[in-house]
Amino acid sequence: MKKLMAIAIAMFTLVASVSAYEWKDSWQNYGGGIKEHQFIVNAGAGINSALFDGHDLVLPPLELSVEFTQKIWVLPFGFGGFFGVDSCKDTWKENDFTYSEAATNLYFGGLIKYHAQLPIENLDVYARTYLGAKVHMWEAHNNYNDKKSSDTVTSFYSEWGIGATWYFSDLFGVNVELGYPTIVKAGVSFKF
Repeated sequence: MKKLMAIAIAMFTLVASVSAYEWKDSWQNYGGGIKEHQFIVNAGAGINSALFDGHDLVLPPLELSVEFTQKIWVLPFGFGGFFGVDSCKDTWKENDFTYSEAATNLYFGGLIKYHAQLPIENLDVYARTYLGAKVHMWEAHNNYNDKKSSDTVTSFYSEWGIGATWYFSDLFGVNVELGYPTIVKAGVSFKF
């Protein structure tokens, strides 16, 4: 009974503090202590859709991004750029025949983030979009005729997601994102 009472008091306190929050301002303010005209640098690693397509992951998606916070009208946006890399390989065997293929992808371009302030002071919640280019480099080999082949293809790249960063100080935070084609990503954030 004491545990139930403690949970009820905690829930009441949470609901009371959230209901007292000025929600009308949350859509036009940065969360996590972010201010307009700051630089935010993010570095992280994740899991992308290649893992679920049956590929062997050699290098998980690694990413570095930089953004500059700038309001448009009263909306809290961030604008910047990103660079990422990942690598996977596949090998098929049937009797004496072996075929292997390895691919490395480079991603780069611009980013847009929309930040929203929530009642929790150190928390920054955002939605993001990446637009840019993808350089796909692959190499294949089979042992039947010892043939090797390779190619490089550049194409349009887009990625979207939602994320949250918890800032432990005015400078440092940790973040997690969900999206596509990178399904989940975790990393660190620095704001200047």
